[in-house]
Amino acid sequence: MIHVAVSQRNNIPFVGTARDLLYKALNALATAMIVLNKIMVVYR
Repeated sequence: MIHVAVSQRNNIPFVGTARDLLYKALNALATAMIVLNKIMVVYR
């Protein structure tokens, strides 16, 4: 919450963009892990 307030106060779009990219990468990684788990369950 602190980082969000700071980025809004300073109006630095790069910080928000970097955070969005990080979240998207984490979401993609989590999705890949879920898919891998399902595949491992199927082929176990």
